[in-house]
This record gives sequence, structure tokens and C-alpha cells, in this order.
Amino acid sequence: MYIDVTSYLNSTMPEADAEPSSSLDQDDFLQILVAQLEQQDPTEPTDNAQMVDQMTSYAQLEQLTNISTAMDTLIAGMASLGATQAAGYIGMGVEAGGYTVAKDGESISPMTYTLGSDAESVSAYIYDENGDIVDTVILGSAQAGAHDFQWDGLDYNGKEVPDGTYSVGFSAEAENGDAVSVSTSVTGTVKAVFTQDGTIYLKLDDGRTVNLDNVTSITRGIQNDQDDQADA
Repeated sequence: MYIDVTSYLNSTMPEADAEPSSSLDQDDFLQILVAQLEQQDPTEPTDNAQMVDQMTSYAQLEQLTNISTAMDTLIAGMASLGATQAAGYIGMGVEAGGYTVAKDGESISPMTYTLGSDAESVSAYIYDENGDIVDTVILGSAQAGAHDFQWDGLDYNGKEVPDGTYSVGFSAEAENGDAVSVSTSVTGTVKAVFTQDGTIYLKLDDGRTVNLDNVTSITRGIQNDQDDQADA
């Protein structure tokens, strides 16, 4: 006698208040196999070919499960290794793609914007952590290439804004009115390394964070230079 898989599962369903399973694992398949062997009619045993097919399916399931487990372990190991290697950035100065500035009293971190071509007009828009715009800075014309930007920390009305991290967006237009591409980058000294959702981030000395993948250059940190001078 051959036991239908669906019927067997229905007979072993948990109580109504239990959380039902939406998938089968290798233990479930083995239980089905054992039940089939126990309930088969001795005069009409399960077809050998059918039994071989089932055993092959169970073996393949176990192999896939083992591969999946091994891959998860490998990915976790690589993430851990990446974080360990990234720890070497601590104390180093980095430049990375980013669009935030940090304000702490009168200290405001600088940033760099790079124009893809000459621009007739360039503007910078400052946003707070809620996404509200607090200031617009008209920068005028600028040639293609990298340019430093230093915000004064004041809002539209010329009042000093609270300390914190602010986002900066740039827009640029050519003389004919066409949009000019603008990319931005930030610099700072790395103080810590952490991972989030499998991504490695570097925390800078002013509290900002940058994605490790966005780092474009590395230099000796300011603290390292001061220590060398003290030792001299």
C-alpha cells in the first residue's frame, strides 16, 4: 500500500493553535519513508523503482541542505574576515563617496563636489536629519573637476542650526541649461568599524559613517601624524 504524502502530512498536522510549517525538511521526508515501509501491504510491497527514486530525492535534499549550511558559514566567515581587515583602517584618514557633513559647535566638516563638466551655476542644498531643507547656498559658476565646499552652519534666516549630521545635495547647470553631473565625497579619520546587514561601515571621528566599498583613498590619520611628531 502506498501512502499519499498529502494524506500523511494531514494526519501529522499540529494543533490549530500551533504555527504550521510551510516547508519540508529531511526529517519530514524520512518520517514519510518509514511510515510507507511500516504500512505497506506485504503482498503488494512498494515498487523498488519508486523506492529508489524517493531515496535519491532524500539524498539530494540532504546534499542541498548541507551545501546551503556550508555557504551560510562561508558567508559569515567572509564577513567576519572583512570586518577584521577593515579594522586596519582605524586611525587612518580616508576619502569616500558620501554626502553628509557634521556640525559640532563652530566645527563643520568639509566635503568635496566634483563636476562632470563646466557649469554656469552650482547650488548646494542642506537638509537636516528629518529631510527638511534648512539652507541653500548659491555657488555660482565652476569649472569641471573637484571643488571644496564648506558650509557656514547657518539656516535661511542666518541663524545657527543645532549640532548634528546634515545631508548636502548639489545641482549644476551648463550655460545652455543642461544638467551637469555632480558627485560628492567626504574625508575624515576612521575611529571605528562596524557591520550592518552584511555591509562594512567606517565610523569617522566626527560621527559620520561611510561604506567601506565607497572608500577611494587612504592617508595617514591626523592622530598618527601627531604621535610621530611627539616621538621625534
